[in-house]
Amino acid sequence: MYSKKNIYDSLKKIGLKSGDNVLVKSDLRFLGQYKNQNKLCEDLFKTISQIINLKKGTIFVSTSSTYLCNTGKIFDIKKTKSERGAFSNYILGLKKSIRSIHPYLSYAGIGKYAKKVCTKNSKHGYGPNSPKERMLKVNTKYISIGLKPNQSSTFIHYVEMIMGVPYRYTKEFKSKIKINNKIKKENFYMYVCYLNTDLKRDKNKKLFKFCKKNGLKINETDLGDGKIYSYDCNEFVSNSISFLTKNIYGWCLKEPTIKHYRK
Repeated sequence: MYSKKNIYDSLKKIGLKSGDNVLVKSDLRFLGQYKNQNKLCEDLFKTISQIINLKKGTIFVSTSSTYLCNTGKIFDIKKTKSERGAFSNYILGLKKSIRSIHPYLSYAGIGKYAKKVCTKNSKHGYGPNSPKERMLKVNTKYISIGLKPNQSSTFIHYVEMIMGVPYRYTKEFKSKIKINNKIKKENFYMYVCYLNTDLKRDKNKKLFKFCKKNGLKINETDLGDGKIYSYDCNEFVSNSISFLTKNIYGWCLKEPTIKHYRK
């Protein structure tokens, strides 16, 4: 059983400090039993906020809802639930949090740079003016709670896009979105894998091995029955660019066979 003090101590051990901007990915189930389970998300939020100071730093979470894809269901910026777990939905429910407008790949932020990162974004999930790119511009740290870094990192998909990997393409989706009680239909974009391929993923194992070998510092420590990790997002992206420069198919288990056509 772990406590709020354990959370504080572990976050300090992985280098969290005042003024940090953090992208938090979590699966709290892997940490085991918390002293007051009903307050876990609240205590985690308060502890991170206490350390980074939301007047100086920012908390970001993925609030993606890819389960809406091809369903015709409406994306409600206030009510559509995140598929990224309890802490993500907790942040989403805070009055001062700001959510980006993308029916499948949204992010929410609270703190100094929430508005800068999560408003007036492009309609693409990645690339220029996406929340991902703007997080890099404000020097965000990646915090992975309960999950190993290779199990939680999605910045590699941002890198895949800027590198133009051959096994993905930009796909357009017509989606209904609800903002300020008004529903409208707009086009949004994601960088998706070709279906007509034998592509297999290696779950970022080669990527993180390369990153560590080339100097990416990953801080880790125990928390409850699990671990938490942190690393610098810009350093990760720089290493990932080098990784795919060396082998454009590096993210794949092996080079896939691709037939370049789509309906």
